[in-house]
Amino acid sequence: GMGTSSAFTVALLNTLHSLQGEKATKMQLAVEAIHVEQDMIKENVGSQDQAAAAFGGFNRIDFTVDNIRVTPIKSNRIKELEQYLMLFLTGFSRTASQIAKEQIDRTKDNKPFLYF
Repeated sequence: GMGTSSAFTVALLNTLHSLQGEKATKMQLAVEAIHVEQDMIKENVGSQDQAAAAFGGFNRIDFTVDNIRVTPIKSNRIKELEQYLMLFLTGFSRTASQIAKEQIDRTKDNKPFLYF
């Protein structure tokens, strides 16, 4: 529920690259993790968790059809944001893959109206 499957996928891919004597880039790990989760095991997931796990830190992540752009958030901005953060327990649970499937279906249905 907190991106753990994507963190595991990124870590596994990084380990496999290391075992082959390769140093994978953060972008390479993000793209490969997206491919594994979406194309190979057919999970209904977005791409943000894989990118967040691969790059680490607190970032703005922009996705286009053919690119992922990661911009680190400056520390002074993070400190400013921290002053306004609150955490609530609602008591409700959700199934992330079902929500993602609905979002993917809606995106496909409305693609002509969306800006990419």
